[in-house]
Amino acid sequence: MIILLYGSDTYRQGIYEKSMRDAYAAKHSAFAVYEFDGASEEGLQGLRDICAAQSLFAPLKLVALHNLFPIPEGQEKQYKKFFEGLVERADIVVMIVANDAPPKAFAFLLQQAKPAKEFPAPIGPAFERFIREEAGRCGARLTPTLLRDLGRAFAGDTWGVVAELQKIASGGTYAAEAYQQTQNFFGALMELQHSAPSRALPLLERLLTNDDEAKLFNVLASRVSPSAKMRFADYDIAIKSGKMDYALALTDYVLGQ
Repeated sequence: MIILLYGSDTYRQGIYEKSMRDAYAAKHSAFAVYEFDGASEEGLQGLRDICAAQSLFAPLKLVALHNLFPIPEGQEKQYKKFFEGLVERADIVVMIVANDAPPKAFAFLLQQAKPAKEFPAPIGPAFERFIREEAGRCGARLTPTLLRDLGRAFAGDTWGVVAELQKIASGGTYAAEAYQQTQNFFGALMELQHSAPSRALPLLERLLTNDDEAKLFNVLASRVSPSAKMRFADYDIAIKSGKMDYALALTDYVLGQ
């Protein structure tokens, strides 16, 4: 069996992933959970080994598979055949967690995964609804003005607005200065995406001085065009393998616009 969770909203995606894990653990007394990074050197063989491993104490297994896409060049057919063989398996559940929809060669997962659930970044009324729901969960009191300001400031950033709501729930206040800083951050990101390198490089330098480079990389990766997302996926693999750092990846992105 295959579960597919994909989309740029990793907060809601993570909540749903945890609920699926908890549901399987509650339903099956003998259930083993494995974590696998698709970008690791083990590649497909490592994934095969986990799925083939036998255990007398845990006959059922769930494999949480992250960073699967993009598939290494030339290996699409092998991966496709492997996943097709898992669709009807009842003893193995492979949960694919990805930032983007599967590439064309793996579009069959959208129909055959149970479920295949997308988590796009919420915008407009959907984001305000998310804020109200999270405020209810954590006990943060909202006024219509505060709801509007949070929606504008965080612009679909679910992680950021949840952190702000938790601060409010614990007795903190939402500061106008923090609002302006957030507005400036996302405004600078938008300018970075649409500026020539001569303008974008000084802007990137300022952003790297004021913000965490990993945060900047991840937020920008969630906002770029679909074609640019492939570049960020390659950067992510290079970063995880130690071939470059976040700052170098961002600089290369800016120079290549």
